[in-house]
Amino acid sequence: GKGYAGAAVLEQGAATARASKLPVMWWCSLGLPGESKESVEDTLNFIRRHVRRRDVALCVVGIRIYPGTRLAEIAMREGQLGAAQDVTAPCFYQPARITLRDIMNQLHRAQESMPNLMLSTETRMFGWMLKAAIYVKRVSRHRYPLWMAVPYINTVCHAPGRLRHALGR
Repeated sequence: GKGYAGAAVLEQGAATARASKLPVMWWCSLGLPGESKESVEDTLNFIRRHVRRRDVALCVVGIRIYPGTRLAEIAMREGQLGAAQDVTAPCFYQPARITLRDIMNQLHRAQESMPNLMLSTETRMFGWMLKAAIYVKRVSRHRYPLWMAVPYINTVCHAPGRLRHALGR
């Protein structure tokens, strides 16, 4: 219900970002009504085609339900949320055609070949990543936002998986 105009607008935004010299962090929310394995793959294909390798695509999995929102209405209609349910404790929408865990698994597999893909769950463990980002920034002597170090850090973190994939294991 955010009113996005569709793929053409996103592709135009991606072309503008590619043409600029500014670093870009994309934000992708997954787990909304209608989400499926195919729609997650569509998002990953968009990232593969349009997000520069030096930029970062942050994927957030699981959308919190807040009272009085359109998502809360949908969740109530689907039986995920009761009218008297207390939503002060975090309550997340569960898509009908794919589980949030399956979305995460799909993203983890994609990370092996997409070092610029960052999951929101990784920001919860950002302590170690922050230290690594500061180190990469210091060694490379660049002035850029710390999140730009994510592709370099993920390349190292996911190297064993890429090696197993290359060896066919």
